[in-house]
Amino acid sequence: MNKRSINWLWALALCLCALCTMHAQAQSPNVHGEYALRITGLTSELRDALTRDLDRSGEARVVFACVPAGILVVADTRDRSSELLIETIQEVLDQRDRNVLVEHLSWTVQQAELACANTRNR
Repeated sequence: MNKRSINWLWALALCLCALCTMHAQAQSPNVHGEYALRITGLTSELRDALTRDLDRSGEARVVFACVPAGILVVADTRDRSSELLIETIQEVLDQRDRNVLVEHLSWTVQQAELACANTRNR
């Protein structure tokens, strides 16, 4: 292979990498933070409704949910404090059930998954 062909292949490879990166960014909204929440009275129906409402509004997206443990992990799609995000989620939940309370947990997704597994194994 001559030098010109090698340069052309490198340029093609760089273009493909750039296109793949752009496609990956278009697939998911920009995430500013992930927050673990304990939601008292969480049901499957409430989880599904909250997921739909948050997706529709673009406020956040549900990353992980465990109904038996009442745990949700949400990813903020805007640059807000955890307090503002929790307030938004509480407002969305209040439209469906005013007895549901949201508590912020300082957990990672992995810790939330572990708590879920522990609850299910009881």
